[in-house]
Amino acid sequence: VLQLSLRGQHPKSAKMWEALLRDDSLLFGLASLTIAVGAAWLWVRNMPVPSPEQILEKIVSLDLSYESGRISKAVYTKLRSDLKGQLKFLLRRRSKQ
Repeated sequence: VLQLSLRGQHPKSAKMWEALLRDDSLLFGLASLTIAVGAAWLWVRNMPVPSPEQILEKIVSLDLSYESGRISKAVYTKLRSDLKGQLKFLLRRRSKQ
């Protein structure tokens, strides 16, 4: 049988938090972080989302650019794949609404 006895305060006791909160720089840092995260969330939330028609127009324009030789096959393939992924995402999202 093993017996264990602990004494004293936990190292992360209330006294430690009181000392941290007395330091204004911690409160200022937390407030700044909260404001920055909130502003970033609002900015991302209000970004315009292209319509499926706009994405299709981009795909057609990309096809024409590739056919005329203005872009390489590697760039064309990557961009077309990205646009098709965006289109699929938008169409799935619309069908769920």
